[in-house]
Amino acid sequence: MKKEIILTLRDKNIFAKKNKIFVNLPNFYYKNTNIFYFNERWISYKKLLSDFIYLDKLYEKNLKTLSKILNNYHNENYSTRYWRIIIGKWLYKIICCSYERYTSIMDLQKKYTKIKFLISKYNYKDFIPNGIEDFNYLIGTHSWNEYIYSEIFNNCEIKNIEIIKNNKNINTSEFKETYKRLTVKRHSLKGKLYSKFLNFLSAFNKNKKYLIFDTYLDKHDEINLNYQLNKVPIIFKPPKYDNILLTISKQNKCSNIRNISVSKKFKKFEQFVSKLIIKNIPKTYLEYFFEINELIKQSKLPKNPGVIFTTRGINRNTIMDFYIASKTNEGSKLLIAQHGGNYGQHKGHWGSKHEIEISDKFLSWENIKTDKIIPLGFIKKINKINYNKKNQMILFESRNRLLYSHEFKVDQGAINSKLYFDKIGAFLSLIKKKKIYNNFFIKNNSKNFGWNERDFFYKKNKKINFLNPKLKTFDLINKAKILIYSFPSTGHLECISANAPMLMFYFNDLSLMNNETKYFFKKFIKFGILHTKPETLYKKLEQIYDDPYSWWSSNEIQSLIKNYSLRYCRQNNNLIEDLIKIVK
Repeated sequence: MKKEIILTLRDKNIFAKKNKIFVNLPNFYYKNTNIFYFNERWISYKKLLSDFIYLDKLYEKNLKTLSKILNNYHNENYSTRYWRIIIGKWLYKIICCSYERYTSIMDLQKKYTKIKFLISKYNYKDFIPNGIEDFNYLIGTHSWNEYIYSEIFNNCEIKNIEIIKNNKNINTSEFKETYKRLTVKRHSLKGKLYSKFLNFLSAFNKNKKYLIFDTYLDKHDEINLNYQLNKVPIIFKPPKYDNILLTISKQNKCSNIRNISVSKKFKKFEQFVSKLIIKNIPKTYLEYFFEINELIKQSKLPKNPGVIFTTRGINRNTIMDFYIASKTNEGSKLLIAQHGGNYGQHKGHWGSKHEIEISDKFLSWENIKTDKIIPLGFIKKINKINYNKKNQMILFESRNRLLYSHEFKVDQGAINSKLYFDKIGAFLSLIKKKKIYNNFFIKNNSKNFGWNERDFFYKKNKKINFLNPKLKTFDLINKAKILIYSFPSTGHLECISANAPMLMFYFNDLSLMNNETKYFFKKFIKFGILHTKPETLYKKLEQIYDDPYSWWSSNEIQSLIKNYSLRYCRQNNNLIEDLIKIVK
């Protein structure tokens, strides 16, 4: 009997069924009659890095092609940089999404011969996003994941897998929840009044020389920065997604460019993805390009800003991406500040490469200066902790995992998510001492993408505690006896900058880090800060539990932390003054 391929977890009872082969899906509810397949391609750091180079080259090739297509379609002559700002993040993500699914199916057909897939009917037009906002949500849904796999089965040459046509359509009902999230009015009366006040202030934006928004600074500092530069205490909020939805709902346009017939099935991923990209270009980039630019003309955005400065305001809002691309094309300077960890530390970190490339100047947490990179230090102020030895809480930060990965990073891919949970599960299983498990608290991310971390962790150790996931880890630093970070991302840099006692759990290959970070991490391992195995992490926790501050405050560790902080996350006591000079 042939096993049926299962690619999504839409059906909550699917694990109870027999004779299935689950592809890149959690195997926490394993049944003996089923197979759980994980694409192991990205376990190897060499393969991961070579794939990063390959996907980046493929991205650049398709960016140039798509820029020409869009210029011709709109009768324009915009630069590659203009299109990179608008379509870059979407383009890279759809290439990465497709690549993991494609390589998984190609690998699957080699490993197994008696398998089948029930393919549902679909209209690709139902899966075309409006802009970057809904695309970022849609790619995390069961429906979109099933669609991409279906496109691969329909358009690529696949052996050893029997494809059986299903009369049912792919269910897209969960898309309604996506659009509800993007448009729902959540504000209280106080929030609505505040929004109206901001809207009133925006009327004074048109002639401003500097546009400053989503900077990661606290509100007071952002107001102060605006006042120092614009002589007006502005708080700017980007246009809402509702504007796009309202514009598109008035018409129902679909360009013939999308209608691509395939006479023969593709043998190579490059051929397949180049056609998939054109079919799935967001509507605002193609059919509604003119309408979005008209929205910008009618908006209260500055007409001729000399400088646009942001941290998180790029590739999250379609209208702002169009606006920024347009203004930089007219001569405005774009400054982007680093918004998270891993920038400059990972060998394969596309986000930092992209943001440095599209900006005129990039403001970094690091202390390395180049023609384009300015070492600013932390964009937000982080105070040193006042450590209280009476604190009892062991705070373990869990890093959220996407059920369907959609970007290329050193810890991405379903296989790395599986390994991540296996390692943490093994660590939690070791916690036997009452004084530790009574004070051990896990803070999961507020978003649950489908791995059901809490259930899995609780299964491994029923005595551990959970914090409200909506709490911010950094706000709890002063209340913790010690913190444990399960991945060296933004949190560990904030903690080191605050000089709070911490441990790190990292099991990906150190060769994925640049040489300088690798040097520091080896030092972290030597002094017992960083651990690659659950056993050594728990042993160290037991060893320092009674007085972690004495261990942390030793001369050797403090010297190491100081040097690491100066290199990757230094405090800047003149942050606003420096920003004013840079922006001017």
